[in-house]
Amino acid sequence: MMRIKLRHCSLFAGSFLLAACGDDSPATQDTDASSSSGSADSSGGPTDPTIDPDSSSSGNPTTSPETTVDSSGSESSSSSGGGTCLIPTTILADPSFEAGADASEWGEASSAFGTPLCDAGCGGPDAQDGSWYVWLGGSGGGDIGGVSQEVTIGEADSLELSFYFQYGLEGNGSDVFQLQIDGDVLWEVTNADVADFAEWTQVTIDVSAYADGGDHDIDFTGIASGNANLFLDNIQLETCGAGAAITESDTVDPAMTGGDTDATTDTGGMLTCEDIGNTVPVAQDGNNGGAGDDIVPSCLIGNGDGAGEDVGYTWTAPADGTYRFDTLGSPLDTVIVILDTCDSGGTELACNDDVSGDVFQSVVTLPMTAGQTVAVVVDGWNAAAVDDFTLNINQLSCDPPIDLGNNEPVNQDGDNTGAGDDVAASCGGIGGEDVVYTWQAPDAGIYSISASSLVLAPVVSAYSGTCGDPGSELGCATDNNLAAFNVVVAADQQISIVVDGVTADDIGAYELAITQTGMLSGDCCAADDSAGCEDATISQCTCAFDASDLGPDVPLAPADCCSGPWTAACASIAASQCGADACTLTDGGSCCVGDSGAPGCDVPEVQDCVCDFDAFCCDDNWDAVCVAKGQLFCSAQCA
Repeated sequence: MMRIKLRHCSLFAGSFLLAACGDDSPATQDTDASSSSGSADSSGGPTDPTIDPDSSSSGNPTTSPETTVDSSGSESSSSSGGGTCLIPTTILADPSFEAGADASEWGEASSAFGTPLCDAGCGGPDAQDGSWYVWLGGSGGGDIGGVSQEVTIGEADSLELSFYFQYGLEGNGSDVFQLQIDGDVLWEVTNADVADFAEWTQVTIDVSAYADGGDHDIDFTGIASGNANLFLDNIQLETCGAGAAITESDTVDPAMTGGDTDATTDTGGMLTCEDIGNTVPVAQDGNNGGAGDDIVPSCLIGNGDGAGEDVGYTWTAPADGTYRFDTLGSPLDTVIVILDTCDSGGTELACNDDVSGDVFQSVVTLPMTAGQTVAVVVDGWNAAAVDDFTLNINQLSCDPPIDLGNNEPVNQDGDNTGAGDDVAASCGGIGGEDVVYTWQAPDAGIYSISASSLVLAPVVSAYSGTCGDPGSELGCATDNNLAAFNVVVAADQQISIVVDGVTADDIGAYELAITQTGMLSGDCCAADDSAGCEDATISQCTCAFDASDLGPDVPLAPADCCSGPWTAACASIAASQCGADACTLTDGGSCCVGDSGAPGCDVPEVQDCVCDFDAFCCDDNWDAVCVAKGQLFCSAQCA
């Protein structure tokens, strides 16, 4: 089997020869020469090997950093090599993949190459142990894959699983690599963790909960986006006899574990907050010099060395409404974080790094109730970001709107000069002046809403509730002279429409147009050539759904459901996210849409295949990992 890999040098820990560095020129690998005579299970799924307790690789492991995760999800490190069994016995077959590609000990899959197993012929780093290792990615176009093995784990007082992982190169932001046992995610890394695994790093996990004498599926599954490179080697499952003990090690913050749901990390500082009252508008001046670094925002983007110094404030909402917090006009490159309390470990309610690629200040919007108090933290982008800033707090308001009535079509001339900046949509308008309209649809249908101008770059958006509230936004578009989108509106439904400028300089005359482009028809639960489906509420919910909530594998932009065919993916979102309870689809909807919030998917053969070795997918949630396994192991055909 011939295999092509793209070569990258920037993050490998000295594993490449200089001759291998440079552009993305391909390296060729012939894996047949080193493969065993065994064959993978025909379904691509995990196999049931005969367990040889003496099986181990013959290579010499290198000394590497170590990360330890216990069964509760906490993480620890130890300079002495971590916890050890008194009398360890390895029960995984071929733990370092030395049988080669397509060996029967491991179920293996790669959407880009067929197998993720590599040796020196791939042109990657040296194996951590022996000659073979798992390489996921390196295709340039993304790779979804992994390895699986089913083992019988005898009863024991303690049990550890360890492996070595290296993050060679991050992709486009949607990389993920997980360890699962029986569908339980015990460890996970994403793009945010590149620096922690720049070289082979040992991870040790307490898996004593699975030492019950039963059969268990051990799955390492990942999504390597773009040019990402993810490496895995030397997986050891060592059981200890009855009465054996595991050496204790020091516990540190569990920032790398899949069970870490805390949006902020306490870096050892004590966040303090100045009370700035309960009125709007607020224009609070400050400087973060000498303030200390008390939190690490979840939305921090690629600065390489953690957050900078941060200043905290508490503020109380004077009334029910949606509020905007921003640092526009500040010289400081900021990050804004909203916490539920003034505490480094508080729950993060909202976070923003940059308004856009060239506006390094921050803005968040947050619905609040009267009397609700939050902590607003203004953070520097990195340790060098120290300067003055202004924190602005304003209540978003749709008053006074211009009423457009309930007729169609609409062609309304307008001018945003001097209108003020009250609203910002998801696709732009921060700092631009905006004009608000209300309009009532005469009939249920699909409507095109557009704003055109010869003198400004317009932003046009529509809302079912408070204008500017992300939770009620129905659609949004921006462009140089003509911005347009399609939206579903129910009969007699009143919506708010905002015409905005991209920047403060985009002011002048424009034309707002509303035109019905289609009727609603077709079963919401089935694919159809027409846009939308017969239920206006379900259509509206589906087309306005935030696809980022479903992870990186959604095969469409939901807004396309109202401008193009109502595809099976549209029906899946309608069924799993928008209350189409009458749908006959399996609870989880499409096998190609992850994080549906419900178990199972709509192709029984794919569903049963995946759930045979990952019960989580049918017992709890058909998530992105289930989608990946469906494509890899079970012949799911996804766009």
